[in-house]
Amino acid sequence: MFEDSRGWVWISGGGAGVSAFDGKDFRCFGEQLGVARRAVFCFAEDARGAIWFSDEAGVCRLEQERFVEVRTADNKSVKGITCLKTDPDGTVWMGSLGRGLLRWRDGQWTTLDQQAGLPRTALYSILEDNEGFWWLTSDLGIVRVARTNLQAAADGKARSLEWQALDRSDGLSSLAFAAQRQPACARDSGGRLWFATGKGLAMIDPKEFRLNTAPPDVHVESVVYRLPARKSGSGRSTAGAGNAETEVRMNAPFAAPLGLPAGSHRLEIHYTATCFSAPEKVRFQVKLEGQDAGWHDVAGERVAQLYELPSAVYTFRVRAANNDGVWNEVGASLAFVV
Repeated sequence: MFEDSRGWVWISGGGAGVSAFDGKDFRCFGEQLGVARRAVFCFAEDARGAIWFSDEAGVCRLEQERFVEVRTADNKSVKGITCLKTDPDGTVWMGSLGRGLLRWRDGQWTTLDQQAGLPRTALYSILEDNEGFWWLTSDLGIVRVARTNLQAAADGKARSLEWQALDRSDGLSSLAFAAQRQPACARDSGGRLWFATGKGLAMIDPKEFRLNTAPPDVHVESVVYRLPARKSGSGRSTAGAGNAETEVRMNAPFAAPLGLPAGSHRLEIHYTATCFSAPEKVRFQVKLEGQDAGWHDVAGERVAQLYELPSAVYTFRVRAANNDGVWNEVGASLAFVV
């Protein structure tokens, strides 16, 4: 169900098309008016008053009393859209099952996904608070992100997206959110946000939300590498039967730079970050200068695996974000020579 700006109520269910109730009569939209016999996932109204909906096959918009499919620039259907959100400037945002957040503006499409900095997760609903933040229900929990940050990222003016994920550690009793039916969330007159979950309603007052603004301290803790077994003059291994290589472990603090013998391989660099508020939510990015061009997002992984490194000088760098997405941009580094 969806109520538009005129007070009309739009209804769909059971694959019987779409109906609109104007307060007196029902008007039905079927196949002859562009609506296939499929259950609609969600409705929205754009700045011009046009009604949009999505179903399992694509996204449609009401044009001259008939629904017309909105397709991509290469004339493909936009499938897997679970929720719609419109802006006063005519922009339509779309949450998806596997493509992140999509923006449609004047026929142009932009995708904000993991590459843009959003977590890799299905999005089920979009709710805007009175503080300028969007709250997206997902498989990870509720993702909170600033609307201005989303706009800047979609316009190519922001380097990355900053977001927070609220889960069971923040009070949610379930991470199973109502999906592919609306309404699944709502904002009340006091500004509180309500979400339907598999274990009842969850509520939060955005005015009471506080960020952890302390960036985590990042440390490289230890280095482990393997050396091939040396052979004696008779050609036999000196490492013992069944042990073809030697494992060497070194703990911080390290020499600068750390020297690794020729033949070192299967290198492990163990690192961590101190965050005493929900440490399981700490996220890391790593890169190996001398080999990598940019940062790699490794989520909560705390070990970097480097296998066969040519003889060279390297610097391993790691940075981390706390449970609310505040980054320690300096991070920690380890210089070493193979």
